[in-house]
Amino acid sequence: AGDAPPYSAHAPFYASQTSARLLTSPECVDRRVLHLEVDLKGSGLSYNPGDSIGVLPANDPAEVEALLLRLGLDGDQIFTLQPKGGSTADLLSGVDQDMLLPHLRLSCSV
Repeated sequence: AGDAPPYSAHAPFYASQTSARLLTSPECVDRRVLHLEVDLKGSGLSYNPGDSIGVLPANDPAEVEALLLRLGLDGDQIFTLQPKGGSTADLLSGVDQDMLLPHLRLSCSV
């Protein structure tokens, strides 16, 4: 019986992103799929094709506050965005796609 691994879902290793490349078409505004490379130096971890990795995004607090203000929502509440008629693409029409929060997911065909 060996020592327990130092990193887990409850004690993650926070790696820095070293590279990102867009895999979806730039015309696909509802969803972005990225090829990400992360620096695992100092972790003792290795990553091989087919392995899974958890991504814990951090949003800029000022951007979160601006979005909550625009939507008239309280940041301490859980909410679901749903379009009133139309499609999910219409939900964020007019919103700069670079301002979307990393955890906001909409459907898209690739």
